[in-house]
Amino acid sequence: LNRAGLPHVETLTLERNFRSAPAIVEWVNRAFADIFPDEADILQGAVEHTPAAAALNHPGIVRLHVRRSHGKKQTDEQFKADEQFKADEQFKADEQIEADEVLAAVQEQLRLPSVSGNTQRIAILARSRKHLHAIMPALSAAGIRFRAIDILPLNKRPEIRQMRALLRALLHPADRESWAALLRGPCCGLSTKQMHALLADDARPLVSVLNDTARLEVLDTQTVLRIRHLNSALAPCLQAAGRIGLRHLLATAWQRTGMAALMREDAARNIDALLELVEELDAGGSIPFNLLDERLEKLYAAPDSSPQAANVELLTMHGAKGLQWDVVILPGLGKRQGKTDAPLLAFTDIPVHGGAHPLLAARASVRANDAIYKLIQSVENIRENNELARLLYVACTRAETALLMFGQVSEKKGLATSGSLLALLLPDGLEGDVFGAEMIEIEAEEGEAATRRHALMRIKTLPEVVEIESGIESEASETIAEYFWAGPEAAPVGTVLHAALQNVAEKGVDAWQAQDSQRVQQMMGRLLATQGLSGKQLDTALATAAAGLARALESKRGRWILSGLHREARCEWSLSQIGAGQGKTRIIDRSFIDDTGVRWIVDYKTGSHEGADLSEFLAEERQRYASQLNEYAKMVGLWEQYRYPIRLGLYFPLFDGWDEWAFERN
Repeated sequence: LNRAGLPHVETLTLERNFRSAPAIVEWVNRAFADIFPDEADILQGAVEHTPAAAALNHPGIVRLHVRRSHGKKQTDEQFKADEQFKADEQFKADEQIEADEVLAAVQEQLRLPSVSGNTQRIAILARSRKHLHAIMPALSAAGIRFRAIDILPLNKRPEIRQMRALLRALLHPADRESWAALLRGPCCGLSTKQMHALLADDARPLVSVLNDTARLEVLDTQTVLRIRHLNSALAPCLQAAGRIGLRHLLATAWQRTGMAALMREDAARNIDALLELVEELDAGGSIPFNLLDERLEKLYAAPDSSPQAANVELLTMHGAKGLQWDVVILPGLGKRQGKTDAPLLAFTDIPVHGGAHPLLAARASVRANDAIYKLIQSVENIRENNELARLLYVACTRAETALLMFGQVSEKKGLATSGSLLALLLPDGLEGDVFGAEMIEIEAEEGEAATRRHALMRIKTLPEVVEIESGIESEASETIAEYFWAGPEAAPVGTVLHAALQNVAEKGVDAWQAQDSQRVQQMMGRLLATQGLSGKQLDTALATAAAGLARALESKRGRWILSGLHREARCEWSLSQIGAGQGKTRIIDRSFIDDTGVRWIVDYKTGSHEGADLSEFLAEERQRYASQLNEYAKMVGLWEQYRYPIRLGLYFPLFDGWDEWAFERN
């Protein structure tokens, strides 16, 4: 206690920085000594800067990439009409250019080892979630996996947009916009020119157009095959619409188009969330789409939970408090938050005799009588600016070895937008020295990004369908052909059995216990229910999946495949490759290196076999899937630089079938 008998609290100030490289610590000291207020002020929310001394000695960099924007000046009126401003094409171009710059920085830093010798951990921190939206597709297109928690609204995800369009197309066959979205989607992948040739000057519902053989003659054979695949897949679902639950209807249609087999784990979780929402809003075979859209906007896409995604994380600056990374990238520093209308009631707290006293004022009808109101607003504005400086400080001090910042200034004067974070770093525009940081001025030609067009993405190989009217057979399916020839529970059984085998392999069959099988069987039941199965279909599917799991656990071959003793073992291994203007992602069920140094690539097939000629069946399956597994082997070989010989295998857990062969590199 002090002399007055009150508790005495001694404030300890941390004077040494054990996180960041000396170059970063020195820059932070210099920059925020100027950015922060000179004195602390409780009323204004001001905190003075306390310099720190670096405790580490590894190298570090602080770099600011500045680009002159060719976009329109960001006026308050445009921020009040936010939707109209965001629609401006040049604004979108600026966002895309910066996303490309951030992507290049991420790729460069991933090639460099961290201080400890491991892959660098990178954080992309933004003031607003919206500032990350253009960066996420750029990372995905480059094959860089990332983890973004509560960043992207669910309605922005491509698989959710496709499923929403699919649901509207099933419930409203005359909805041209939804059917056009399906034609543009990965199943068909029609270009704008093809869409115009097919649909121009034809006001009929698209269902009628797509079944008009004469109308399809304007398209090439492969595109016609894709359209017929879509028709064949959705025809039974259109007939069932209104007679079964919407969740079951949508899940079945999604499976029949072949899209479900192409989804990564995070996309599959997003789809599960949509299916749950559809089931909740199902009003007897119809759904209020305005309410569905509202709910989707408030839900966020599931983050990628794979180990590879942990190296690149996307967060808001507020969410980064207390965390640290090797590299911190700060995009969108030149952007400002949108202004809102002046509130009818202004409110603030002022300190009075050790406490807080509220001060309120209503907005007067005559501006001249708004003195108290303006005073309160000015205090709140100062507090907001001080909070903005603290937010920038938090973001900058998360970096250990590299702090990379990105922003844009006006084209003519070179000044940062008022109210932006960049305005704190460049109060004098490009004439300033950024407090000693390295500054790179990027010259971008006007219209550079606005004229760019990304390649249209579509499934490389179509799955087989039950009927193709033209008699032209589609190419062999890479992932789901077997499901189209079985009952409606075949695809869900394949999905859950793959998940069960993944559970076993990740734990290792050597450590597997009876209670683990019970737990996984319960999991399979839940997954089958989410796939739209119920009643007798659910019971049959669960019995089939459980029998396949039990057979794999009892089999010598199955236990070898699922062993946890292999080197560099992976389950559901996702590999991506970009070439010839198209990207492709392949997921390998199981891969490992055995005791002899051979890399095995194993694909699970959940088809069944009845009859005596097993060898002929396996030979047909090898012929059917050889190209698929060879492609897997090529991608793995490129990734590992062909350090190991590769063997390929097909495993059929439902009857313990097995076929293997050596991969021959061409």
